[in-house]
Amino acid sequence: MGRIALPLTALALLVLCGGCASKLHPPEVDTADIEAMGVVVSQEAGRPLSLTLVESEVTRHLYRRFRLYTGAQLAAIVGEHHLSRELLLDPDTCAKLERETGIDAVLEVTVTAHEIKWSRAGPRGAHVALAMQLIDIPDGVVRWSRSAKESRTTDTISTAVHDATSAAVWSCLKYLVGWESIVRREELIQQCARTGLVLAGEDRYMVERVERGSVWEKAGLRAGDEIVRVAGAPVASDSLEWPGGWPAAPVAVSVRRGESLIEMTVPGLTKELREAR
Repeated sequence: MGRIALPLTALALLVLCGGCASKLHPPEVDTADIEAMGVVVSQEAGRPLSLTLVESEVTRHLYRRFRLYTGAQLAAIVGEHHLSRELLLDPDTCAKLERETGIDAVLEVTVTAHEIKWSRAGPRGAHVALAMQLIDIPDGVVRWSRSAKESRTTDTISTAVHDATSAAVWSCLKYLVGWESIVRREELIQQCARTGLVLAGEDRYMVERVERGSVWEKAGLRAGDEIVRVAGAPVASDSLEWPGGWPAAPVAVSVRRGESLIEMTVPGLTKELREAR
Protein backbone atom coordinates (compact mmCIF):
# COMPACT_ATOMS: atom_id res chain seq x y z
CA MET A 1 0.00 0.00 0.00
CA GLY A 2 4.88 3.58 0.89
CA ARG A 3 4.14 6.24 -1.50
CA ILE A 4 2.59 8.84 0.73
CA ALA A 5 4.29 9.75 3.94
CA LEU A 6 7.82 10.04 2.71
CA PRO A 7 7.19 11.33 -0.79
CA LEU A 8 4.43 13.55 0.47
CA THR A 9 6.80 15.17 2.89
CA ALA A 10 9.37 15.63 0.17
CA LEU A 11 6.95 17.09 -2.31
CA ALA A 12 5.32 19.44 0.14
CA LEU A 13 8.71 20.72 1.20
CA LEU A 14 9.82 21.13 -2.39
CA VAL A 15 6.71 23.13 -3.19
CA LEU A 16 7.02 25.31 -0.11
CA CYS A 17 10.72 25.84 -0.62
CA GLY A 18 10.38 26.67 -4.31
CA GLY A 19 11.72 23.36 -5.61
CA CYS A 20 10.97 22.36 -9.17
CA ALA A 21 11.29 18.55 -9.02
CA SER A 22 7.58 17.99 -8.31
CA LYS A 23 4.48 17.94 -10.46
CA LEU A 24 0.88 18.33 -9.29
CA HIS A 25 -1.95 16.41 -10.91
CA PRO A 26 -5.54 17.44 -10.12
CA PRO A 27 -8.34 14.85 -10.16
CA GLU A 28 -10.22 14.17 -13.37
CA VAL A 29 -13.61 14.82 -11.80
CA ASP A 30 -14.94 17.26 -9.21
CA THR A 31 -16.18 15.45 -6.08
CA ALA A 32 -16.65 18.52 -3.89
CA ASP A 33 -20.40 17.87 -3.72
CA ILE A 34 -19.96 14.28 -2.49
CA GLU A 35 -20.01 13.79 1.27
CA ALA A 36 -21.13 10.16 1.54
CA MET A 37 -19.95 7.44 -0.85
CA GLY A 38 -20.72 3.75 -1.13
CA VAL A 39 -18.08 1.25 -2.26
CA VAL A 40 -19.23 -1.91 -4.03
CA VAL A 41 -16.71 -4.54 -5.18
CA SER A 42 -17.42 -7.49 -7.47
CA GLN A 43 -15.53 -9.85 -9.76
CA GLU A 44 -16.44 -10.82 -13.28
CA ALA A 45 -13.38 -12.74 -14.51
CA GLY A 46 -10.12 -14.40 -13.52
CA ARG A 47 -9.11 -16.55 -10.57
CA PRO A 48 -11.03 -15.84 -7.34
CA LEU A 49 -9.60 -12.75 -5.65
CA SER A 50 -10.33 -11.58 -2.11
CA LEU A 51 -12.89 -8.83 -2.58
CA THR A 52 -12.28 -7.83 1.04
CA LEU A 53 -8.68 -7.04 0.07
CA VAL A 54 -9.83 -4.94 -2.88
CA GLU A 55 -12.38 -3.09 -0.75
CA SER A 56 -9.79 -2.45 1.95
CA GLU A 57 -7.32 -1.01 -0.57
CA VAL A 58 -10.02 1.26 -1.98
CA THR A 59 -11.37 2.53 1.32
CA ARG A 60 -7.96 3.33 2.78
CA HIS A 61 -7.52 5.96 0.04
CA LEU A 62 -11.00 7.44 0.48
CA TYR A 63 -12.04 7.31 4.13
CA ARG A 64 -10.51 10.69 5.04
CA ARG A 65 -12.31 12.40 2.16
CA PHE A 66 -15.77 10.81 2.30
CA ARG A 67 -18.15 9.13 4.72
CA LEU A 68 -18.02 5.60 3.37
CA TYR A 69 -20.51 2.75 3.20
CA THR A 70 -19.20 -0.72 2.39
CA GLY A 71 -20.87 -3.11 -0.01
CA ALA A 72 -22.16 -5.17 2.92
CA GLN A 73 -23.77 -2.10 4.47
CA LEU A 74 -25.40 -1.13 1.20
CA ALA A 75 -26.59 -4.69 0.61
CA ALA A 76 -28.21 -4.74 4.04
CA ILE A 77 -29.94 -1.45 3.36
CA VAL A 78 -31.52 -2.58 0.10
CA GLY A 79 -32.27 -6.04 1.47
CA GLU A 80 -30.07 -7.93 -0.98
CA HIS A 81 -27.11 -10.27 -0.50
CA HIS A 82 -25.19 -8.80 -3.43
CA LEU A 83 -25.26 -5.51 -5.27
CA SER A 84 -24.70 -5.88 -8.99
CA ARG A 85 -24.24 -3.12 -11.50
CA GLU A 86 -27.80 -3.58 -12.74
CA LEU A 87 -29.20 -3.26 -9.22
CA LEU A 88 -27.23 -0.11 -8.47
CA LEU A 89 -28.47 1.56 -11.63
CA ASP A 90 -32.06 0.67 -10.84
CA PRO A 91 -33.93 3.94 -10.06
CA ASP A 92 -35.83 2.46 -7.09
CA THR A 93 -32.59 1.20 -5.51
CA CYS A 94 -30.81 4.51 -6.06
CA ALA A 95 -33.73 6.37 -4.47
CA LYS A 96 -33.72 4.02 -1.47
CA LEU A 97 -29.98 4.44 -0.97
CA GLU A 98 -30.35 8.20 -0.90
CA ARG A 99 -33.35 8.06 1.39
CA GLU A 100 -31.88 5.61 3.90
CA THR A 101 -28.25 6.79 3.99
CA GLY A 102 -28.02 10.26 2.45
CA ILE A 103 -25.47 8.74 0.09
CA ASP A 104 -24.37 10.94 -2.81
CA ALA A 105 -22.51 8.45 -5.02
CA VAL A 106 -21.45 4.83 -5.33
CA LEU A 107 -17.99 3.75 -6.45
CA GLU A 108 -18.36 0.45 -8.26
CA VAL A 109 -15.14 -1.59 -8.45
CA THR A 110 -14.99 -4.67 -10.68
CA VAL A 111 -12.16 -7.19 -10.86
CA THR A 112 -11.94 -7.88 -14.59
CA ALA A 113 -8.92 -10.22 -14.46
CA HIS A 114 -6.77 -11.99 -11.88
CA GLU A 115 -3.95 -14.39 -12.68
CA ILE A 116 -1.06 -15.82 -10.69
CA LYS A 117 2.18 -17.37 -11.92
CA TRP A 118 4.62 -19.30 -9.80
CA SER A 119 7.31 -21.96 -9.84
CA ARG A 120 8.95 -23.86 -7.02
CA ALA A 121 12.35 -22.29 -7.63
CA GLY A 122 11.56 -18.82 -8.96
CA PRO A 123 9.65 -15.74 -7.83
CA ARG A 124 5.87 -15.64 -7.77
CA GLY A 125 3.86 -13.24 -9.87
CA ALA A 126 0.33 -11.84 -9.85
CA HIS A 127 -1.68 -9.88 -12.39
CA VAL A 128 -4.77 -7.88 -11.40
CA ALA A 129 -7.04 -5.80 -13.64
CA LEU A 130 -9.74 -3.51 -12.28
CA ALA A 131 -12.46 -1.25 -13.64
CA MET A 132 -14.05 1.54 -11.59
CA GLN A 133 -16.97 3.85 -12.14
CA LEU A 134 -18.48 6.53 -9.94
CA ILE A 135 -22.28 6.55 -10.06
CA ASP A 136 -24.30 9.55 -8.93
CA ILE A 137 -27.18 8.88 -6.56
CA PRO A 138 -30.12 9.01 -7.03
CA ASP A 139 -30.06 9.63 -10.80
CA GLY A 140 -27.79 6.65 -11.60
CA VAL A 141 -25.57 8.61 -13.99
CA VAL A 142 -21.95 7.48 -14.35
CA ARG A 143 -19.84 10.53 -13.46
CA TRP A 144 -16.36 9.00 -13.84
CA SER A 145 -14.73 5.73 -14.88
CA ARG A 146 -11.24 4.23 -15.07
CA SER A 147 -9.53 0.87 -15.58
CA ALA A 148 -6.06 -0.40 -14.74
CA LYS A 149 -3.89 -3.50 -15.10
CA GLU A 150 -0.97 -4.15 -12.76
CA SER A 151 1.52 -7.00 -12.31
CA ARG A 152 3.89 -7.64 -9.43
CA THR A 153 6.54 -10.30 -8.74
CA THR A 154 7.71 -11.19 -5.24
CA ASP A 155 8.93 -14.15 -3.21
CA THR A 156 5.44 -15.19 -2.14
CA ILE A 157 2.14 -15.37 -3.99
CA SER A 158 0.24 -13.60 -1.20
CA THR A 159 2.57 -10.59 -1.31
CA ALA A 160 2.46 -10.48 -5.11
CA VAL A 161 -1.35 -10.53 -5.07
CA HIS A 162 -1.47 -7.83 -2.39
CA ASP A 163 1.01 -5.58 -4.21
CA ALA A 164 -0.64 -6.03 -7.61
CA THR A 165 -4.07 -5.32 -6.13
CA SER A 166 -2.81 -2.24 -4.29
CA ALA A 167 -1.11 -0.91 -7.41
CA ALA A 168 -4.18 -1.49 -9.59
CA VAL A 169 -6.45 0.26 -7.10
CA TRP A 170 -4.17 3.27 -6.85
CA SER A 171 -3.67 3.38 -10.63
CA CYS A 172 -7.40 4.12 -10.87
CA LEU A 173 -8.03 6.14 -7.71
CA LYS A 174 -5.25 8.65 -8.26
CA TYR A 175 -7.31 10.01 -11.14
CA LEU A 176 -10.32 10.36 -8.85
CA VAL A 177 -8.58 12.05 -5.91
CA GLY A 178 -5.61 13.70 -7.64
CA TRP A 179 -1.96 12.88 -7.09
CA GLU A 180 1.55 14.24 -7.01
CA SER A 181 4.83 12.63 -7.97
CA ILE A 182 8.52 13.07 -7.28
CA VAL A 183 11.31 11.18 -9.00
CA ARG A 184 14.59 12.17 -7.35
CA ARG A 185 15.29 9.89 -4.40
CA GLU A 186 18.20 12.07 -3.26
CA GLU A 187 15.85 15.03 -2.82
CA LEU A 188 13.43 12.83 -0.90
CA ILE A 189 16.08 11.81 1.62
CA GLN A 190 17.29 15.38 2.07
CA GLN A 191 13.82 16.84 2.55
CA CYS A 192 12.62 14.16 4.98
CA ALA A 193 15.60 14.94 7.19
CA ARG A 194 14.28 18.48 7.60
CA THR A 195 11.24 17.19 9.50
CA GLY A 196 13.15 14.81 11.74
CA LEU A 197 13.36 11.60 9.69
CA VAL A 198 16.81 10.50 8.54
CA LEU A 199 16.78 7.76 5.89
CA ALA A 200 19.74 5.60 5.02
CA GLY A 201 21.02 6.19 1.49
CA GLU A 202 20.29 2.68 0.30
CA ASP A 203 17.96 0.98 -2.16
CA ARG A 204 15.39 0.45 0.59
CA TYR A 205 13.74 3.10 2.75
CA MET A 206 15.51 2.28 5.99
CA VAL A 207 15.17 4.64 8.96
CA GLU A 208 18.58 5.65 10.24
CA ARG A 209 17.46 8.13 12.88
CA VAL A 210 14.24 9.68 14.20
CA GLU A 211 14.53 12.99 15.99
CA ARG A 212 12.86 13.40 19.35
CA GLY A 213 9.59 15.29 19.31
CA SER A 214 9.11 14.91 15.54
CA VAL A 215 5.85 13.65 14.05
CA TRP A 216 7.73 10.53 12.99
CA GLU A 217 8.64 9.71 16.60
CA LYS A 218 5.07 10.44 17.72
CA ALA A 219 3.82 8.02 15.06
CA GLY A 220 6.11 5.30 16.44
CA LEU A 221 8.94 5.08 13.88
CA ARG A 222 12.28 3.83 15.19
CA ALA A 223 15.80 3.55 13.85
CA GLY A 224 16.14 0.29 11.91
CA ASP A 225 12.56 0.31 10.63
CA GLU A 226 12.03 -0.24 6.91
CA ILE A 227 9.18 1.76 5.39
CA VAL A 228 7.43 -0.55 2.94
CA ARG A 229 4.03 1.07 2.30
CA VAL A 230 2.46 4.48 2.55
CA ALA A 231 -1.34 4.79 2.42
CA GLY A 232 -1.35 1.13 1.42
CA ALA A 233 0.84 1.64 -1.66
CA PRO A 234 4.23 -0.12 -1.94
CA VAL A 235 7.30 2.09 -1.93
CA ALA A 236 8.90 2.41 -5.34
CA SER A 237 12.65 2.94 -5.57
CA ASP A 238 12.54 5.70 -8.19
CA SER A 239 9.05 6.96 -9.02
CA LEU A 240 6.73 7.75 -6.12
CA GLU A 241 3.02 8.59 -6.32
CA TRP A 242 0.39 9.38 -3.70
CA PRO A 243 -2.93 11.21 -3.24
CA GLY A 244 -3.02 14.97 -2.96
CA GLY A 245 -3.98 16.87 0.15
CA TRP A 246 -0.77 16.41 2.12
CA PRO A 247 0.48 17.75 4.48
CA ALA A 248 -2.76 18.63 6.29
CA ALA A 249 -4.12 15.08 6.70
CA PRO A 250 -2.60 12.16 8.63
CA VAL A 251 -1.04 9.38 6.56
CA ALA A 252 -1.03 5.60 7.11
CA VAL A 253 2.46 4.06 7.01
CA SER A 254 3.50 0.39 7.12
CA VAL A 255 6.96 -0.46 8.41
CA ARG A 256 8.85 -3.73 8.70
CA ARG A 257 10.45 -4.15 12.11
CA GLY A 258 12.29 -7.43 12.34
CA GLU A 259 9.78 -10.10 11.35
CA SER A 260 6.74 -7.90 12.06
CA LEU A 261 4.80 -5.55 9.81
CA ILE A 262 3.54 -2.59 11.86
CA GLU A 263 0.82 -0.14 10.83
CA MET A 264 1.00 3.44 12.12
CA THR A 265 -0.36 6.89 11.33
CA VAL A 266 1.86 9.92 10.77
CA PRO A 267 0.14 13.23 11.64
CA GLY A 268 -0.05 16.10 9.17
CA LEU A 269 3.14 18.08 8.75
CA THR A 270 1.80 21.59 8.20
CA LYS A 271 3.50 23.11 11.26
CA GLU A 272 6.74 21.21 10.73
CA LEU A 273 6.89 22.23 7.07
CA ARG A 274 6.52 25.90 7.93
CA GLU A 275 9.30 25.66 10.48
CA ALA A 276 11.54 23.82 8.01
CA ARG A 277 11.40 26.52 5.35
